[in-house]
Amino acid sequence: MKTTTSARLKEVMQLYNLRQIDILKKAEPYCKNLGIKMGRNDLSQYVSGKVLPGQEKLTALSQALNVSETWLMGYDVPMTQPSLQFDSAPDDTPWNRALSKLQSGTTLSQEEVAALNKGLPKAIKDCEEAFSNFSDNVISFHLKKSFSQLSDINKKKVVDYSDNLLKIQQMEEEQLHLIPDAAHDRTDISDSDRTEASRKEEDDIMDDPNF
Repeated sequence: MKTTTSARLKEVMQLYNLRQIDILKKAEPYCKNLGIKMGRNDLSQYVSGKVLPGQEKLTALSQALNVSETWLMGYDVPMTQPSLQFDSAPDDTPWNRALSKLQSGTTLSQEEVAALNKGLPKAIKDCEEAFSNFSDNVISFHLKKSFSQLSDINKKKVVDYSDNLLKIQQMEEEQLHLIPDAAHDRTDISDSDRTEASRKEEDDIMDDPNF
């Protein structure tokens, strides 16, 4: 079940006893890194639900509040950001111990570097899945948002157009599979009637860049 960005912001404010000015101060360095500005009027409209934040401001807010962008958009996902740590306390595994030291700027031992190298493939896979899910959710969010603003007549047009596009795509895929190899799938000459010279001629045609 999906809620709104406004409701999520109010939830965070209540949970951490934050005022809008507190959020703006937290978001300031992230806005600076992204090269954007977010003022009191902007945040007030986000909290009231009158305006939805754009992608960059959504990113700045999620980073400032340490919450998932997808959660802040209103989707039913975990509130906190996905972590690179494995599912255990930081001191439970060599990977988590090494990662904690790396994030704090502490020099790692050879054993800790080896632990990071060993755990890196799993961490990369987890990150790829997290980004993939986020991308799918963003696309779905924008499609649903645009579709909900259409009139009933235009909604039907979108559905009909999508159905037609899908049919065209399926036809194109079927045609692609049916296209024979121009030289090697000739049907006018049987294999028994083809001479070595004719086969070479066909191969030369296929290798000709001007063909």
